[in-house]
Amino acid sequence: MGEFQIYGEDFHINEPRHWKMYDYVIASMDRLKNENHLESLQQAGPWDLVVFDEAHRLSRRQYGLKLDSSQRFQLAANLRNNTDAIILLSGIPHQGMQDKFQALLELLRPERKDEITTLALNPEIIGEMVFRNNKADVTDAEGNFIFKGKTTKAIRVHVSEAVLEFDRSLQHYLKQGYAAGAALGFRGNAIGFVMTVYRKLAASSVAAIHNALLNRRARLEGEVNNGYTINELDEKDQRFFGEWEEQLQTDAKEFFEGELELLDELIGDAAQLRTDDRKIQLFMEKLIDNILANNENEKVLIFTEYRTTQNYLKEKLESRFGQNRVELINGSMPHQRRREAIASFEEDAQFLISTGFFEELCEGLWGHFQATTIKQYAISESIE
Repeated sequence: MGEFQIYGEDFHINEPRHWKMYDYVIASMDRLKNENHLESLQQAGPWDLVVFDEAHRLSRRQYGLKLDSSQRFQLAANLRNNTDAIILLSGIPHQGMQDKFQALLELLRPERKDEITTLALNPEIIGEMVFRNNKADVTDAEGNFIFKGKTTKAIRVHVSEAVLEFDRSLQHYLKQGYAAGAALGFRGNAIGFVMTVYRKLAASSVAAIHNALLNRRARLEGEVNNGYTINELDEKDQRFFGEWEEQLQTDAKEFFEGELELLDELIGDAAQLRTDDRKIQLFMEKLIDNILANNENEKVLIFTEYRTTQNYLKEKLESRFGQNRVELINGSMPHQRRREAIASFEEDAQFLISTGFFEELCEGLWGHFQATTIKQYAISESIE
């Protein structure tokens, strides 16, 4: 069997017939879904087997008689016509949405479409198309178990009165936003989504919510916002969904009367909290110090959903451990840069901070962690 080549990195295609030169290919869904790449690929002829990883990102929703397919799903549907066999790999194939799940089953067995539409009445057909594996049973080529388990510990931060006051003000802002969205009915769903994102950002770090509020004020004051719309979020890499949420493009007018004044107050309070951030202090003094107590060179992998929190942590770690000791992985980085970051972490860097899924990143680094049990910590503020 030949070696796999990565499309766009190991090789490029100038003419469709050049695909015949490569029998084993790995390619990004987001690269192939592009019209120019897809047109070339469709002319490449049939493939023996097509495998989609992260197949839950192939999204097709049904609204009455209308089907709304993402570009990724359209890519898969086109490739399905050019192969005799397809495999879909996913850790979360259902996601609680029956129409999306049935769409994936139709990709697997398009000739059974009529049966699949009656899935609720004939659930047994799932067993003929879906195979489930447990991570605890996964081994490498030599039969060694890859996943050694993990222990989880929560570290609670007892917050100051200033944090409690900020939280009350923020909740007041969010409630007004939710109410404004509800009053608009379906058209107000975007406002509700923004409020939910702000609540999550506040739970991540004071830096994250502070930055979001600054961006919101800038938007209202007419400054350029190059973020993503809600519809565009579905087309982004879902492994880094948090950081795409963080860059959500908001409306250029107030969600409710007096919003700008509230934003000014919240921004001022958040700026003050950053000067006495007990959560980041506990992260450095209790968590990092405890991890390094027995081995000052211990490697530390850190996960956060949001880029602002990622940069905030990087700044604090670099101020203490040096500029070359911290590496980042996020969805905006090309794959080559991500590989370089992992390689640096395995060699000289001591800290790796990722906005991707924690467990997926651990799987990518399993060679580094295979001899130990992963210790997972979560830091949460205690707000009564």
